[in-house]
Amino acid sequence: MPFGTMTTEQRVTNLEKAKVARKANAEARRNSTLRNDFLDAVWWEQLARERGLRLPPWGMPCTVSRMTTWLHKIGVSVTAYQREYGKLAEFISLNPQWPMRSWAGLTLEWRETPDYEGLGTPPTNQRRE
Repeated sequence: MPFGTMTTEQRVTNLEKAKVARKANAEARRNSTLRNDFLDAVWWEQLARERGLRLPPWGMPCTVSRMTTWLHKIGVSVTAYQREYGKLAEFISLNPQWPMRSWAGLTLEWRETPDYEGLGTPPTNQRRE
């Protein structure tokens, strides 16, 4: 149904549903068992702030869709990322306790390396062969 044809009651109902969903999502993130003890967290926040970005919440898990959206926000193609690190789903399977925030921080570090040219160097000392 197009937005312009919604009745007032339908709008109120949709707003209430959205409010309930936001509350449930916030509760799920608070109760998350994802890791949140990263030493680079302050650095990631600074990098995001410099780019005018807001990092995802700590309790939000990584998904391929969210990761793709984040890469787009920082100006990195999925192809360039995958050429350097492999498939996005592979990161998720190898790091199940990493929240989206930490992965986003790592990609910001990688993006900010001096020799980044679409491939860049990884944010850690381990290069992918």
